Amino acid sequence: EKHNTYFPTRKKLGSIMKELMLTYAIPRHDILTFEPYLDKKTTRIQNGWNVFRGFSLHTYQKKTSIRIEDTLTHTYFTEVWGNGDPNCPILDDLLNRIAHIVQHPEIRMKKMIILRSKLHGLGKSMLYEVLEMILGDDVCMFHTNLDTYLDHFNIQNAFKLVHFTDDI
Repeated sequence: EKHNTYFPTRKKLGSIMKELMLTYAIPRHDILTFEPYLDKKTTRIQNGWNVFRGFSLHTYQKKTSIRIEDTLTHTYFTEVWGNGDPNCPILDDLLNRIAHIVQHPEIRMKKMIILRSKLHGLGKSMLYEVLEMILGDDVCMFHTNLDTYLDHFNIQNAFKLVHFTDDI
């Protein structure tokens, strides 16, 4: 008894991908942009690829109610940045700057915030951890020196909302 054996046609993956792109089965974009948004409906990009994927908390679903005053985050901000005073002007300024990044990510502040102290271990770098939790690790970059921030080959720095350089 004779069995019919099927042998699939072999094609290179590159030629398959090219064919799919030419027939628009895989979308092609002429423009690559970084246009952060708070609400996806407000993005202006039409025929391009926006590499901003949204904030990590965009999909967060509230499960319980908490009092912010009872959290370690509130304690951190009040004690470290407000020197124990929740109404401290320095703390207020810092929280307004963070709120601006979250509420208007499409508007760059064009300012460098410098946190300095002669003492180590006060919580300056912890601010980066908090920003990364709020915004997401894909839009935050931690630098251990200025060389990685100022490097000419800096694709790792592209498409970031926050650059944090430690101990320069």
